[in-house]
Amino acid sequence: MFEKIFINIFKQAIKYNLVDESILCIDSTRKKANANNNKYEDAVIEVVKKEGNG
Repeated sequence: MFEKIFINIFKQAIKYNLVDESILCIDSTRKKANANNNKYEDAVIEVVKKEGNG
């Protein structure tokens, strides 16, 4: 079920030019959820875009 939802959202993102479909990388790292609003970590995320050769 999750896969069908993900594919639907991804196709819509492509349709509206929100993502570039030429390269797709998915990180499926599992992390334990932490719903405590009083404890959190700030994170800096670097976005890396690689240009293809054609």
